[in-house]
Amino acid sequence: MNVRTIFACALILASSSAFSSEGIVGGYSPISATLPEAISIAKSAVAMKNALSENKKIRLVSVKKAETQVVAGTNFRLCLLVKDKTHMFRVHAVVYRDLGGKFLLTEWSPNGC
Repeated sequence: MNVRTIFACALILASSSAFSSEGIVGGYSPISATLPEAISIAKSAVAMKNALSENKKIRLVSVKKAETQVVAGTNFRLCLLVKDKTHMFRVHAVVYRDLGGKFLLTEWSPNGC
């Protein structure tokens, strides 16, 4: 190997390790579950789920984990502790906020998180 090849490889490794400490480009990045924005998005997710449900009405107990992903808008991936009339359980929810600020519940999985 010549000196230029070794230098190029070292430069690539150094730049890729700089990105790995901030997360994967295009991937989800963690945010604090106690941020007012995370709690507001979680409340919106529960309200949207309740609007789709005929019988079960649930309420948000807490946000356990929150992450964001920048796309053409923002995805919020949340782990929520929710409660219905008789049970408390965790759900995995994804809320999409478009560039105009509108929200859409894109995933809701009662299998936990």
